[in-house]
Amino acid sequence: MADGIDKEHEESTGFPVDEVLVLSKHASASEVPHSLYMQLEFQGKLRTVRGLDPGGNKGKAVPPSTRFGDMFRTMRKIAIEANLDKEYDITLEATTRSALDSPTLYLEIGSDEERWADSRAARVWAQTISVCLGMSEDTQQKEWLGEGMS
Repeated sequence: MADGIDKEHEESTGFPVDEVLVLSKHASASEVPHSLYMQLEFQGKLRTVRGLDPGGNKGKAVPPSTRFGDMFRTMRKIAIEANLDKEYDITLEATTRSALDSPTLYLEIGSDEERWADSRAARVWAQTISVCLGMSEDTQQKEWLGEGMS
């Protein structure tokens, strides 16, 4: 479980955590192929999916990442250019699990082992993150200083 990992990192390294970006595999009860799945984080015990405990603390909201809108628009554009929008739902979710105090954003690939191993969807992740953090070939910035482009 990664509950409290932001504070644990701060305590063990002495470096503050300004935000958390989580790349993960999404398990869905419906098994709809969500490739590019963005979530705002709200803490709370939710039902289990495929026997997995989602963790979290009931009733406490995690601050959303300010990158949410930019990352979703960028991810959607890149996915459409890669023709993945025909195979995957590109979705947003506003309720999920987590137990962090730092602004958090999830990027997920789902909903089964075949989708989790899809390198095309992973490439969309990588390109989205690179563009939104200012590390892409399209930018003059060659060294990421931890703040991104905004």
